[in-house]
Amino acid sequence: MLYQNEVINGIYQIIREIGHGGTGIVYLAYHRNLQKQIVLKRIMRGTGNLEALRRETDILKNLHHSGLPQIYDFVVWNGDVFTVMDYIEGTPLNQLIQGVNMFPEKQLQKWIRELAEVLAYIHGQNPPVIHSDIKPENVILTPQNRLVLIDFNISLTESA
Repeated sequence: MLYQNEVINGIYQIIREIGHGGTGIVYLAYHRNLQKQIVLKRIMRGTGNLEALRRETDILKNLHHSGLPQIYDFVVWNGDVFTVMDYIEGTPLNQLIQGVNMFPEKQLQKWIRELAEVLAYIHGQNPPVIHSDIKPENVILTPQNRLVLIDFNISLTESA
C-alpha cells in the first residue's frame, strides 16, 4: 500500500488511492516534472511477466487519441511495477446509467460513435491493440462531454 505524499521514483507523489481491481491498485498522484495530476497504477504481482508488461506499456505509450489516456511511463520501484498515465476527470458510465431509464437517442449515438472511433484507432495499430475489458466502469464521460476508454493494463496485441 502507498501512502499520501509518498514519492515513487523521485517523480510521482501519491495523493490518494482511487480504485482497485483484479490487476492492480490505482492511485491519483502528482507528476512533479509535468506538474499535473496523473494516475499511477500498481500492477499486482503475478499478473504478467515484467518484459511482457514493459512491451505492452511501450506499445500503449505510442497511442495518441483524444478518447484514450496518454501513457507516460513504466516504473519498477521497490519490487513493484507501475504504469503512469493521464488522470481522466469525469464520471464512469456505470455511475451514469444507475437509475436512468433512458438517455436521449442523439446522446447515445454520439457516445457509440466516439467509442467506435477509439476502437477503430487501436485496432488499426500495427500490431492491433485489443482492450479486452470494455465495460461501463472503463469508459469515462469527461466534463467536456466526451468519452475516454481507460484501463489498458490488460490489453493484448495480436502478436502476444
